[in-house]
Amino acid sequence: LYGITRKSFMVISKNNNKSRQVWSNNFSTIYARLVSLALMQRISIMKFSAEVTSISTLAMDNDTRMVERIDDFYMAYIRFVNQSHFLEVTGQQYGIELYDLLLYSMRIKDQVQDLDNEVEELHKFSIVLEKKAQGRSIKLLTLLGSLFLVPSFIAGFYGMNLFPDEFKENIPLLQAVTILILLIAGGLWGILSLSRQENRRFVNFLLAAVLFMVILVMGLSLWAAMRA
Repeated sequence: LYGITRKSFMVISKNNNKSRQVWSNNFSTIYARLVSLALMQRISIMKFSAEVTSISTLAMDNDTRMVERIDDFYMAYIRFVNQSHFLEVTGQQYGIELYDLLLYSMRIKDQVQDLDNEVEELHKFSIVLEKKAQGRSIKLLTLLGSLFLVPSFIAGFYGMNLFPDEFKENIPLLQAVTILILLIAGGLWGILSLSRQENRRFVNFLLAAVLFMVILVMGLSLWAAMRA
């Protein structure tokens, strides 16, 4: 007769040498290893649960570090599931029943299911952080592209044969004014991209005003060129 609780494992047999030898051998070999395996799984689950709690309390000021830690934890948990969490470990009927009783008494199956849900939520959160980081990178690349676009646009505009020779002496001044205005517009656009929602209406107004000044300068340049 075997007795199993969350903290103990015992066997009771008849008081004769043959019976004691048979059950004692099984108890001290295969069954003891089953208990060791179940205890190892329980300890691992407790450790993973503590790690989930630790990751959840991390500061949110470093998304990259958090994503790396979640990924490392996720890979360690996958290895645990594949290498240590077994639903069946022996072909012996008594061993199968005993192992099921061990898992049931330690609530390992329920704990693994709860841990699966927590790990899945962490993994989804890691994906959200990665997409957030990618979005910031795309915004930065877009801003850099816009800044490089400014001198290219100005060089192309004033490089066209739209202005007579008499007007070309004023082109450097117009270039400087246009560059300044466009740089201000680019800076405001960058602020708009990174600003909070409540500040965007004011930044939108400033950006519209700067763009109006750019259009006005370009229009005056073309008007002066046509009059000349």
